[in-house]
Amino acid sequence: MLQPFTKYPGLAAATYGFNVETCLHAIRLILSGVFDDFPSLKIVLGHMGEGLLFWIDRIDNRTAFIQTGPGEKLRDLKKRPSDYVRENFYVTSSGMNYKPQLMFAREMIGADRIMFATDYPMEDVGHAVEMLDTAPISDEERLKIYQTNAEQVFGLGETASR
Repeated sequence: MLQPFTKYPGLAAATYGFNVETCLHAIRLILSGVFDDFPSLKIVLGHMGEGLLFWIDRIDNRTAFIQTGPGEKLRDLKKRPSDYVRENFYVTSSGMNYKPQLMFAREMIGADRIMFATDYPMEDVGHAVEMLDTAPISDEERLKIYQTNAEQVFGLGETASR
């Protein structure tokens, strides 16, 4: 799969290739049933979910109609793929400093599942902070994204002990 990405400089890495591969892996984890076997498993995806959030409705729709070939069977999942995304995944803002992306992620999975991150040294940290500081969200949501979500997910600080 790498060859088509190597024709243009940078395409295989952070420009697009890494994101595509990571999104594909996340979808494969969901469809494998791993979250049925390990319901408390949490996955953190960078770059506003590596494109996964954009695809969750389509994945729900198509997995409901998947036809497998002879001798093949898609594992029956207990939930829709989007439910696993909303319950088992967190996303970071790293490298995605565009307010519409933040607002879309907030709509798809909620502010409780988004964490601030930067893609230093690849991206401008000041631009990342400015985007979140001026985003049309509540101060409570901003605090969650900047701080308390990460404290809870990673067991850091005072929030973790609550």
